[in-house]
Amino acid sequence: MNIGSHAVASALEPARRRKRWPARLDWLQSASGLLLALFMWGHMFFVSSILLGKDAMWTVTRFFEGYFFFGRAYPGLVSVVVAGVLTLFVMHAMLALRKFPINYRQYRAFADHKQHMRHDDTTLWWWQVLTGFALFFLASMHLYVMLSQPVPSARIRAQTASGATTTGRCTWCCCSRWKSTAASAFTGCASSGAGSRARTTTPRASG
Repeated sequence: MNIGSHAVASALEPARRRKRWPARLDWLQSASGLLLALFMWGHMFFVSSILLGKDAMWTVTRFFEGYFFFGRAYPGLVSVVVAGVLTLFVMHAMLALRKFPINYRQYRAFADHKQHMRHDDTTLWWWQVLTGFALFFLASMHLYVMLSQPVPSARIRAQTASGATTTGRCTWCCCSRWKSTAASAFTGCASSGAGSRARTTTPRASG
């Protein structure tokens, strides 16, 4: 009897190990989501320093660039932190995708279930799926810009000193590039329009 029960237990052991993996992945999803939520709280707290003035936000920016630790600013430190956040973000998204409906049949079953039960948590979970799917693209673009184009705090300081407004490193970078591109395009259109008007209004010389 003992030998038989031991054999059955040995045969069921691989199945038990397989059953533990969904729980482990759920734990990793919860842990990564908690870390991202804590990061977002800190991110909003530090970005809100702009409400205290440009000098306060410049000080916060210099702090994250390591100025008060190394005696000089290293904008690359921000890119390192962003790379870690991006990795955590992608890992959390991949773990969450396990629970998304992967075909129309699963979506239809969930929609019917949600409509008949009218359960608040079930409805909120569906909104979480929709907003999470949108954030995967929107947040990825923001993180990519912060990772590939870190704006030194000295450059932000010079920009704010000249009278320009800024609400953050990434916003300043994107807006400045957009404004320069738009200004170039407008200048080109204006010059071409002026040239065409000059050609049409210039009288021809009589031969």
